[in-house]
Amino acid sequence: MSTSRFLAAVGLPVLVSLLLTEVNCACDPSGGPAGNVGCIRSSLYNNQYQYATCHTNSYILQKSKGVHFCLSGAYYCYYQCMLEVYDKESGAVSSDCQCTSTSTPSPTLSSECYSPSGTDCGWYLTCLERKLGCSGGLDSYVMAFSQKLCALAEGKDTGVTETGLKWLNATRRCIQVELAPLLLPYESFTCSDVSAHAYEKQAGCYSKPYQSDYGICRCRLLTFGRFSGGPGTSWV
Repeated sequence: MSTSRFLAAVGLPVLVSLLLTEVNCACDPSGGPAGNVGCIRSSLYNNQYQYATCHTNSYILQKSKGVHFCLSGAYYCYYQCMLEVYDKESGAVSSDCQCTSTSTPSPTLSSECYSPSGTDCGWYLTCLERKLGCSGGLDSYVMAFSQKLCALAEGKDTGVTETGLKWLNATRRCIQVELAPLLLPYESFTCSDVSAHAYEKQAGCYSKPYQSDYGICRCRLLTFGRFSGGPGTSWV
């Protein structure tokens, strides 16, 4: 295992002893909670300070597509900003990720918002909408579309086949995890950022969601009418 993976997601005791020169945070390996923010410094990032957020192991696995994870069976561990936001395992720290060792922001949402399971369709309203307050325009369409797709995965629509449900479940988890960084306490995004970020990330979730053998082509979606509310055919 590379040292970059150790820094990406490990329990605090191992994180401090192996890689970090300084840390100011609170993330219990068994209790978290998700959303707590710390400030870390590592030689992998030019000894610059950066934010690190407490997340569940399942969130980190989903976000990194299995590359990063918590060590020693920890349920919670830290995920540094440069990995979570920029997917960078080393190098200079971006200005929005930089922090000071004496000051870190407090989470303003419930812990479930920051490490979504991907199975709660209410997450868009109780977490994303509450933090960003977007209403009207393209950003609302993006969230409405994602909510409809999530609801289809509940299995209440008889027009969705077993293959379609497998894809829907993997895709709805992927979309929520990709949108979750928009809620980070130290980041500031506009509603237009939501639209741009969602369109960029959703394509990958549709074509090849993590831990799924099914992409949108494999599911043979005949029409998007079912999502938009218009007349449509079924999933086959």
